Amino acid sequence: FDLNDLAQKITDVSNEVFDDREGVAIKCRNLAEKYFDINLEAQQIVKVLRDVVSSQ
Repeated sequence: FDLNDLAQKITDVSNEVFDDREGVAIKCRNLAEKYFDINLEAQQIVKVLRDVVSSQ
């Protein structure tokens, strides 16, 4: 991959965030609410913790 292109994209995104922090925060929250299931995440974390504890 192209490091210069990656660096430019990172700069572009950070500038967008600095220009509209509140708007970006709202977009991030909307995406999280649409695609993130806290119940599933909790189940996955509990499974990992059980696996860790049972292996000790």
